[in-house]
Amino acid sequence: MAFTSSMITMTNGDNLDIVYTIKDENDAVVDLTGGSIAWKALVSGTATAVITKTGALTTPASGVTTVTLDPADTNSLKGTYLLDGQFTDASANIYTFDSGALVVS
Repeated sequence: MAFTSSMITMTNGDNLDIVYTIKDENDAVVDLTGGSIAWKALVSGTATAVITKTGALTTPASGVTTVTLDPADTNSLKGTYLLDGQFTDASANIYTFDSGALVVS
């Protein structure tokens, strides 16, 4: 699984759709059919999640998933949070596809 390190910037209380196309180490799209997406924003240096979302399998055969943040997810947030995106395939294998930062201003 190809690994990305995203820097996502947003204003607290806004809507945001984060669209990922998940690819393997050879840059080929990963078929997400039968799998699931878990996405979290964490307080730096801890395992405390301030946002936990399930990604929608937008176009699973093309490796496309969308994580939707609603205003309620970020109304009380301000600062930089670590993010973690994981794909679990139909055989329960877990792959991290994104680990970066969510900056909420």
